[in-house]
Amino acid sequence: MRPGGIVLVVAGAWVLCQVLGGNALGRLGLTSPSRDPFAQPGVQRPDDGYGPGYRDGNGRPL
Repeated sequence: MRPGGIVLVVAGAWVLCQVLGGNALGRLGLTSPSRDPFAQPGVQRPDDGYGPGYRDGNGRPL
C-alpha cells in the first residue's frame, strides 16, 4: 500500500471513531436541538438579560 493510502485509511478511521463514539454530530449541532455550545441537557440557565452567547468558565457573558 502506498503512503497516501495509509494516510487515507488512518484519517477515515479517525473520522469514523469521532462520528460513532465521540458524538461529533451532536457537537456540530446536527443531531442536537440546542445551538448553545455550553448548554447541558436538563439544565436551564436563568435569564440574565444578556441572551444566548458565549460564556466564560464561570458562566459570565464574554
